[in-house]
Amino acid sequence: MSRAAVLWEPTLTPTDALFEEAAEHVARKLGRAKPFPAAPLPADRAAAVAALDAWAATDVDWRGELRRYYEEHIPVRVRPAATVNATLRRLHAAGVRLVWATPGPAEATDVLLHHLGIAKLIDEVVVAPTPADAAVPGATLVDDGPDGLLQLAGETAVAT
Repeated sequence: MSRAAVLWEPTLTPTDALFEEAAEHVARKLGRAKPFPAAPLPADRAAAVAALDAWAATDVDWRGELRRYYEEHIPVRVRPAATVNATLRRLHAAGVRLVWATPGPAEATDVLLHHLGIAKLIDEVVVAPTPADAAVPGATLVDDGPDGLLQLAGETAVAT
């Protein structure tokens, strides 16, 4: 029985397309203030975040612009999943420490967790390039989506 769970965002809530759209928006909008490199961003989100940080330096606030994009567009692109939310509530009520792991950026994750209605259930957010890099000692990694979350709930003797 695990008393902590690391929840990998891309498998529980598909947000890659939203991130790609937001990054394209950032490049178009802020590229007027600081020319954006011609090379495309890496497909890996953590690498794309690093590339955006390198491009922006201290010249433009790409993270703030990305957050604004998420706030405006997340209701159209991402919907809360009743099964996931109910299972997270049950795990939280049973005392399981919930760690949300994401390839980032943190600003987008804040918007996402509030939109999903689970921000108050999450004990910690970890930004890491891969699920393995987000590991927390003694925690169960849930990187296989809602099915893995339901399996964890069953293992922790939480009625689902």
